[in-house]
Amino acid sequence: MYSGELQTIAAVMRRIYGCEEMPEPAESGSMEHLLRQAQKELQRELPPAYINFLRECNGHIIYGADDFWKNQTLYPGIAEQYLVFAEWDIGWFCMKKADASFWELDKPSGQEMRLFSSAEDMLRHILAAAAGANA
Repeated sequence: MYSGELQTIAAVMRRIYGCEEMPEPAESGSMEHLLRQAQKELQRELPPAYINFLRECNGHIIYGADDFWKNQTLYPGIAEQYLVFAEWDIGWFCMKKADASFWELDKPSGQEMRLFSSAEDMLRHILAAAAGANA
């Protein structure tokens, strides 16, 4: 589903940073823990697009299953209203808890900058931005 974007990012990472491989897919135990925690913390499921991403790549730009909840604690003011899936450049990429809408927030101010039509559109935007970085 995201393999094209991930291959492009891998090529950029190899060229710029010397990284050889992208992370493997999330392990089933990590996925189960993440999904259980989402039900407990949010009383809702995580977006299928995010779960599908983790089945291809456990993190790297977009938070992985192993560190997803830990990353939520990094921004307590933002985490009260949003579930953060990634940070890139000057933005946080989030789901608004109140209505499950998907937003890019301005990092310095926390203001909503861009509304995405879906989680998949948000994830593809993040991956495209990362693939184009330093290209």
